[in-house]
Amino acid sequence: MKINHKILCIPPYISTSWKNVSSLRSEKKGSLYSLVVTLLEGSIIEIPQLEQLVVDAIFAAHAKYIESEAGSIKTVPPINIPSPPSAVLEQFGPLLQHNSQQYDAPNLPADVLDKITSFSQALSTEDLQALPKPEPHCNCPHCQITRAMHRPLERPEIEEISEELITDEDLHFHSWVIRQVDPKLYTVSNPDDTKEQYQVYLGSPIGCTCGCNHCEHIHAVLKS
Repeated sequence: MKINHKILCIPPYISTSWKNVSSLRSEKKGSLYSLVVTLLEGSIIEIPQLEQLVVDAIFAAHAKYIESEAGSIKTVPPINIPSPPSAVLEQFGPLLQHNSQQYDAPNLPADVLDKITSFSQALSTEDLQALPKPEPHCNCPHCQITRAMHRPLERPEIEEISEELITDEDLHFHSWVIRQVDPKLYTVSNPDDTKEQYQVYLGSPIGCTCGCNHCEHIHAVLKS
């Protein structure tokens, strides 16, 4: 058995952290007590035949845990979300003052921040750019709210990509036009660009006016 301000361990009934415990309740049965432990996830565990000193120690440990947690949580002013987008700044006026002393404040509820973002989407880009900027690495209410307000500016617009139909002609690669001007001399030209023209010689040595001995112009002549 181990009971302190961090854990509750009473084998074989329970062994868990106090953060998983929702409530405690004891019932006296004769000279002993039965302890009922309700967990946050809904389970109920009954521990029978405990002496009063043990039950008192368990309640004291739980109370100490609750007090320590309450002292570590910084309070955040309640937020009421207004319906019109134009009223957002007025509603959050007191919170839109940066407070560096609350740099590690707990996160505001996600649904609240999502609503702030949805409201700010109704504002123009100019209005959003005029809003106060959040301080980097700061989690005070001011920075959380302004960061949520600026989210629409961080989301790039999705460009619609039109599907381009590809025809058989698009899949046709140009072929070289080959004309024999001598028993071993050939003219190779590009039908799409008449200025692109080469002379291929199939004598000894084989060569092309492009300067490469293994070019596509020579291959085109050999395959013709």
